[in-house]
Amino acid sequence: KIPTDKIREVIGTGGKVIREIVEKTGAKINIEDDGTVKVASSDGEAMKAAIKWIKSIASEPEVGQIYDGTVVKVMEFGA
Repeated sequence: KIPTDKIREVIGTGGKVIREIVEKTGAKINIEDDGTVKVASSDGEAMKAAIKWIKSIASEPEVGQIYDGTVVKVMEFGA
């Protein structure tokens, strides 16, 4: 289940993001209006990859959590 305000981010403009997830993982994804996300695949690894991808889009940053990313600019308050 994801926050309802994050549904738009997971789907993307014209369904672009969700289509990319489906194409790359091969999993089938269904998102309900209440934020319920159903992921199905005959390949367990593909299903895990799709769930991880969706969680990375919909999750809120947490203190103490480690995130992978590319630093594009360093400012006085951080990177």
